[in-house]
Amino acid sequence: MIKLLPQNIRDQIAAGEVVERPASVVKELVENSLDAGADIIEIWVEAGGKDLIKIKDNGAGMSAQDAKLSVERHATSKITSTDDLFNLHSFGFRGEALAAISAVSDFTLLSKTKESDEGTLITIESGNFVSQEIAPSSTGTTITIKDLFKPVPARKQYLKTDETEYRQILKLIQSFSLAHAAVSFRLYKDDKTTLDYPAESHSKSRVKRVLKKRDEDLVEVNFSGRQITLSGFISTPDQGSRSKRGQYLFVNQRPIEDHLLSFAVREAYVQSCGI
Repeated sequence: MIKLLPQNIRDQIAAGEVVERPASVVKELVENSLDAGADIIEIWVEAGGKDLIKIKDNGAGMSAQDAKLSVERHATSKITSTDDLFNLHSFGFRGEALAAISAVSDFTLLSKTKESDEGTLITIESGNFVSQEIAPSSTGTTITIKDLFKPVPARKQYLKTDETEYRQILKLIQSFSLAHAAVSFRLYKDDKTTLDYPAESHSKSRVKRVLKKRDEDLVEVNFSGRQITLSGFISTPDQGSRSKRGQYLFVNQRPIEDHLLSFAVREAYVQSCGI
């Protein structure tokens, strides 16, 4: 006998497409903060993100109506037609992230726009809507996720150690920081500050801070063609390596991992530098 699955089970299955591990949650939430125009983003994690992930930004925030819609599946402000899918200039356009995350955790969202005197607090437990109420808030959005994968404990078995999961988050924030120099990022691990990158006026300053390089270690690269504009920094030959460790690639400020592209960049560098 075939029957429809209950909505909460469908939501938890769908969450697997978005939420693979704590770093997946951080990625989706930081992208939402960037889309909201935030220039200060703070991230707290405990137990590698398994027990707690909290992200606070000073972006545009949401009205009470938008805050409620933001946790619904397929709800987004970023696309209105299929044509928009081929002209995207934002990160979280699918409208899936918050719905997926709240389906597998204890979730709260606190948000306020600058035009509003009061914020909106939404509470969801394992995909079940609990409440929406008025709450004091600064302009921007704060999302708190506790007990990730609470309703699907089998998923926790596939997670690595707390330190390994934290390292994935650390690497992710470093990547975002390199791509968005004008944004301040701060990362806390078990209430201790582990990364603090103030906003920079030039990307080279951020590269030096994140990768711990000196001015003389970096060579700026710029190229413009008919269909592509490329910019970035490479190390001087004495700082180079044949390994892809320390290689960061971005497309439209999105961190990407592409084996062919990584190999092409690495081989071109190795051959030109003779290392």
